[in-house]
Amino acid sequence: MKNKHASSAILKAPRISFQEIGQTIYVRILFQGKETKFSTNIINVKGEKLDTKTGMIKGDSEATKLLIAYRDRMTSFYEKALESNKRIDLQSIKIATLGSSATAKIPNLFEAIDKWFEYKYHNGSGLNRWTIEKNGYIVDNIKSFLKKEYKDYLIPLDEVELIIADKLINYLKNERGNQYDHAVRHAKALKSVLLLL
Repeated sequence: MKNKHASSAILKAPRISFQEIGQTIYVRILFQGKETKFSTNIINVKGEKLDTKTGMIKGDSEATKLLIAYRDRMTSFYEKALESNKRIDLQSIKIATLGSSATAKIPNLFEAIDKWFEYKYHNGSGLNRWTIEKNGYIVDNIKSFLKKEYKDYLIPLDEVELIIADKLINYLKNERGNQYDHAVRHAKALKSVLLLL
């Protein structure tokens, strides 16, 4: 009886859901009592309601397509792995769900920002929630600017212009009406990403 229960647990399909941290949408995968989470680099700038189960974002068909693609890749991998008796673990599910971007040797700029933020503000930093949320807001502002500047979520880190931090300051001051000191805080965060990776 015990073995039968263990075997059905092994065959239990992974579950995928979506959540927002700040304005950025993350994928969360649960499998055999463990979970992994990663950023999709999709920013819900308009604040539209996200259906955390289906990945549907009302009024944003492009983002919805991308989120559904994550879900479909995960499902497809799991079904094919079962058919071919391949080993299935959380890491292989994550890699398959990420798709081709997971095999890139050089991280894209948004991945680099997320890794920096995770390291600095979520990895046992001991910082209070307000500080983490404030810096999450800064990260969201930087991503919004970069999306406008490069028109591509997946620009490799090695293709980022060195002058980008100065462009960010000018954008925040001239287009967003931010004070210089506020804009500089954003630029320092972006420079930290470029220097640490």
